[in-house]
Amino acid sequence: QQIAQLRSPTAVILGNHDAWYTMTRRRSRSPSPAGHKRVSVSPAHHVAQQPQSLPQQLQQQREVDLAAASDSVQQQLNALGDMHVGYAHKMIPGTCISLVGARPFSKGGKSLRSIRDFLRQLYGVSEMQESADMILNVINTQVPPANTVILVGHNGPAGLGSERYNICGVDWVQEAGDHGDPDLQLVLQQLQQSGRPVELVVFGHMHHTLKGGGKRQMVHVDPATGCVYLNAATVPRVMPVHRQGPASTRHHFLVVDLLDGQVHCAADVWVEVMENVQGSVMPCSNGPTALSGLGQTGGAAERNMPFGKHVSDPEEQQGSQQPAHSSQPQQPNSTSSSRHAADCLQSATTQHQCQLPIIYSPKTVDRWIVQVVQVNVVLKTLPAMPYLDTSIPGHPDTAVGVSGQHSVHSSSGHVVKQWWDAYN
Repeated sequence: QQIAQLRSPTAVILGNHDAWYTMTRRRSRSPSPAGHKRVSVSPAHHVAQQPQSLPQQLQQQREVDLAAASDSVQQQLNALGDMHVGYAHKMIPGTCISLVGARPFSKGGKSLRSIRDFLRQLYGVSEMQESADMILNVINTQVPPANTVILVGHNGPAGLGSERYNICGVDWVQEAGDHGDPDLQLVLQQLQQSGRPVELVVFGHMHHTLKGGGKRQMVHVDPATGCVYLNAATVPRVMPVHRQGPASTRHHFLVVDLLDGQVHCAADVWVEVMENVQGSVMPCSNGPTALSGLGQTGGAAERNMPFGKHVSDPEEQQGSQQPAHSSQPQQPNSTSSSRHAADCLQSATTQHQCQLPIIYSPKTVDRWIVQVVQVNVVLKTLPAMPYLDTSIPGHPDTAVGVSGQHSVHSSSGHVVKQWWDAYN
């Protein structure tokens, strides 16, 4: 209800924990909606009323509980109205950008078995292909052909890696695996085959910290299509600030800037909210700290420092190692052409600032002081550069300059999407 009151254009997709009791066997722990009286399933009661076997009684109770608990889910959907984009389309006002929602309430994985009853009752969906068809139907019938398409899901698609540290990788069992949504993968495959590109896929669900230690890769770029995948599941998203003075919390946002329908820049942005008492001053009111670096652990740097600056000197890279779990392709053996390509890419990186439209000055909202305090750029698109044959053997559409960047060939040269994992 509070989200529905936002005045800014807003799109929402609900996740598995927004229907946790309804769609799982844990529904017996769910608080009953107001006015709902649980039906008795004792054999004696039903024998007196109408003859039923125990399995029939349990199935009846299951249907009653599901219908009652679904009221809680429906209340959320009613409150959000057309803000909720699950299996739906919403245009960003004043743009040619279409947001298309994937399957809502996703808990990830290749099977719908445990939530089939829930999805069938709410959306008439029982199989992955049916779900994919619903998303494709929205795109084919509601999205203008010239619009940029952004897919919004609670979970990301399958097919982005099966290592525990991959953007949708399983980290809670030793065998690891791919926990992405197969229906969203089918949608992307069919759109690619039909020549309908997707510029951006945004989602969450897969937490940035891994069970057993380590951090997840939160950014992925498809080397064949240039499609950007961003995982926003920084957990916890709201953290208390432990210091003397007024109560404060820091809130995480993933900010994406598009230019001419293409992802231009993306950053993790932390906003501090401090209680406004007399004499309160935000400790970092002189501006945010921006972390800079590429494939390495970066230290604090001046605001607006060129992205990737710390990899400009090859001597500085001696002794530094790519993270052990990195999925980025290793740089080929050094040759004059590859060194030249790396120099060109690095020059473009240094010259091309990533200026996000962010207001850094503090703002008073009711009894709070709100200010952006930290910006970590995680992806930027460099302008097209003269064609250089820096492709990896066997992967002609993938070029390597410095760690963590791919380029897509265009008529004017390389359009380079350069990124690194802000956490690694």
